[in-house]
Amino acid sequence: MMAGQGAETRLGLRVLGRGFCLLAVALAASSGAAKEAWQSLYGRNVVALYHERDRQAALEAVGAADELAARLQVDLGFKLDHRAEIILCSTHTEFEREAGHTLGVGVLGLAMPERDRVLVKALPPTALRNVTRHELAHLFMGKALGDYDPQAPRWLQEGAAKYYAEDWSADERVLLAGALQEGKLYTIAQLNTFPTNPDQAALAYAESYVLVKYLVSLDPSHGLAPYIANLKETQDVGRALRRAYGLSEAEANANLRDAIARQSRSLLPAWAVETAIFFVMALIFLFGYWRVRRRSREIRERMEQEELLDRLFEESRRRRRLWGPPP
Repeated sequence: MMAGQGAETRLGLRVLGRGFCLLAVALAASSGAAKEAWQSLYGRNVVALYHERDRQAALEAVGAADELAARLQVDLGFKLDHRAEIILCSTHTEFEREAGHTLGVGVLGLAMPERDRVLVKALPPTALRNVTRHELAHLFMGKALGDYDPQAPRWLQEGAAKYYAEDWSADERVLLAGALQEGKLYTIAQLNTFPTNPDQAALAYAESYVLVKYLVSLDPSHGLAPYIANLKETQDVGRALRRAYGLSEAEANANLRDAIARQSRSLLPAWAVETAIFFVMALIFLFGYWRVRRRSREIRERMEQEELLDRLFEESRRRRRLWGPPP
């Protein structure tokens, strides 16, 4: 009987010990969760949710997105009745958890129009601003297109995201100039879907940027809103162009080529750039050589003057010794 009681006592202690361990783990997890609690930073049109250690990133994100959100609501013809959310994720695991599915580690941002939310990784300032603006443009474009979003032309989504994010580089201008010269530009119809080849896709993105920029320039006060409204109504890219801007698709293609040519015209040929760099470097070298020679001459002249003064001084001392002090 005593042996049985001892066994029960030991069993009870083990259960109690495991209970304390589980409690400790739960408390630690609770403490960790408290540290990782979301903080909120409100702008006029967006709100950023972030962890305390990412506060500076949240400030950057809200600053980059707030004014753009106001412009997008005008240019795309859709207004949110509340602030759009920007979720700043500290890790890729957290990024996937908030997205609700697996994503490649190279994915830096994700627009979720159905939830009025943008996910962005906590990146360095410049990259964070670019990605935030890019995904916010996707968010508002998705909201403006509504149910038609999945059928919308790819150039409209990606071109608008690049245009409103100001995502443009000299390399893309060079890429467009080369495609224009070689007659390899895509038509608007071909840009409705993008190629899978990375080089061809890069050209499609660059063309889409110029196309959206051109369409916005046709009606700056309304942006893309007239085109989006007609696209949703007709569900036809060409008819929407004619209704919104009075352009046939052939005219729009010709105008797109002209817009690309205007942007490419200011590009200097590679040989001209290299020649200019060579001349600048040559001028810098010659100026440096002239400065060195001038400095050397000044030093030499000063040394000669000092040497002459020394000789004159010695001559004066020698005369004094020979003739004595003057009467």
